[in-house]
Amino acid sequence: MWRAFFYDWRHHDSGTHDEQFGWGLESVLRPRAFFPAPPIIDVPQDTPADVFNQIKQSFELFWSDFNSCANRLRVSVEFLLDMLKIGRFGTDKKGKTIALDLNGRIALFAKIEPDHADTLTALRMIGNLGSHGNEVSREALLDAFEIYGEALKDLCGNRKARMAALRAKLISSKGRY
Repeated sequence: MWRAFFYDWRHHDSGTHDEQFGWGLESVLRPRAFFPAPPIIDVPQDTPADVFNQIKQSFELFWSDFNSCANRLRVSVEFLLDMLKIGRFGTDKKGKTIALDLNGRIALFAKIEPDHADTLTALRMIGNLGSHGNEVSREALLDAFEIYGEALKDLCGNRKARMAALRAKLISSKGRY
């Protein structure tokens, strides 16, 4: 069972009209925390613990601090790239070893998995907004969660491999099984 804490109670002119009472104000309650936080997306069971822990923290922060929530998503992308064996170091044009920022790591990832590079770039961008103190909107975060959930199904949940196996099974049996 979830418990919600720290409600933010505000009145605002909703422009609503009630047949009995006419035009008026309505109260809006907004939960500021949940314990434990409900999951916003399904995270595949095979997701590495480091990635999962950051996503779980983002679920908790979603209710109280959008910027910190976005930052946790960004950190989870770093750990996801670690799991996918995308290095944290590269070489510059002179052959010198350099630390790669998240953008550089995503560029390396795009060479092997271009389908999900845009998703990771989108998560990097919203994460950067949150990390640098810019206002992250609720809607943008929910969109980020949605695209991340779909990418995780492919990258950690092996959805692509499962779909390929199902296609092969249907083709080889001509649908008779």
